[in-house]
Amino acid sequence: MDSHHRIRLFAYAGLIIAALSWAGNALVGKYTAGSIPPMALSMGRWSLAFLVLLPIAGAQLWRHRSIVREHYWRLQILAVLSITCYNSFLYIAVQKSTAINITLITTAMPIAAIIFAFWVLGERPRIKQVSGVLLSLVGLMILISEAQWQRLAGLEFRQGDLVMTLATVCWALYSILLKKFSPPLPPATLLLTLIILGAPVIAPFYYWESLTSAYSPSLDDLWVFAYVAALPSIVAYLCWNNGVKVLGSTVPTLFSYLIPIFTILLAIPLLGEQLFIFHAVGGLLTFAGLYLSTRS
Repeated sequence: MDSHHRIRLFAYAGLIIAALSWAGNALVGKYTAGSIPPMALSMGRWSLAFLVLLPIAGAQLWRHRSIVREHYWRLQILAVLSITCYNSFLYIAVQKSTAINITLITTAMPIAAIIFAFWVLGERPRIKQVSGVLLSLVGLMILISEAQWQRLAGLEFRQGDLVMTLATVCWALYSILLKKFSPPLPPATLLLTLIILGAPVIAPFYYWESLTSAYSPSLDDLWVFAYVAALPSIVAYLCWNNGVKVLGSTVPTLFSYLIPIFTILLAIPLLGEQLFIFHAVGGLLTFAGLYLSTRS
């Protein structure tokens, strides 16, 4: 196997790790709904991630400060879309919507990415890519509806659904613009820069939330913040950004289809959920569509 194939396989593996990390993030967000306010979770997550990354990439960031100044507005846009908006909107949505609705809305991410890629980058989708997206979509519909299509017809849209739609659009646009802008920074340095630029935008909303919330962090919440800072924030972002760099802007968004599958698999041991035949059918179709979409 030549180095090119190894790099691509490493990127694919990273995207799978990112999807698995964000599946855990979705479970944590739902688990803490009602106990940890969304802005507190978002602000705590990125503050802790900043403290972890600073000794690792701080010196590199200082050496690349001229590049940051040169690309400041591009980096600021990326930071607001990813660090500020996507995660904050996600945590708000899980408190105001159902897991089914949120998963259903998330399935629009690869479609939004294909549209943005055509609009921003001029990339025309390949037939295999579109076919794979549609096949994966069918698989996810089976998962979401539990093979009972009347469940989809009977869905009621809630306040959090609009917020989740905004989150999905923000992440799809972030992935496209990350490829377009291609900031010439090392991976950890880029992530640290995005946190520095994006977290302060969360601060006023966190302060406003604190005025109406009686929440105060406790030691019992430490594992929550440690998890969301380490895996969904640092590991998953580094893996995702590398996937965009190596594989392009739209292929990584297809791996968002793995998030609900991993969420179900994690919920079996953690929440005592049961595995049914429709899970297997839906999961296999989703993986088949993903394989078709990513074939050269």
